[in-house]
Amino acid sequence: EMENEPEGSSALSQYVGEVYKRVYSKWKTPLGSKFKDVTVSFTIFSKGNINTPVVRKSARDKNLDSIAVSAIIDAAPFPELPEKLKRSNLKINIIFKYVPEKK
Repeated sequence: EMENEPEGSSALSQYVGEVYKRVYSKWKTPLGSKFKDVTVSFTIFSKGNINTPVVRKSARDKNLDSIAVSAIIDAAPFPELPEKLKRSNLKINIIFKYVPEKK
């Protein structure tokens, strides 16, 4: 049982890395925003489809929150969950950090 763990965990980190890459590529940061961050969570199901993302920590700015949620929705569907993960879904939390433009 233990022997399979590194393989499974590297498959997991590779998969999660791919998810982050896809989401961040869809994320459009508005210029001139203050330092704020948004945490959004969502579940990826085995076929790569997702549930509706939920804002866990708001930027207290509806616009920034919705840009973060849109990035996830635009990036979906994701690749199917790797079989070696042996799970039917995967919960993901993504933190979006908004940083002001340097003048």
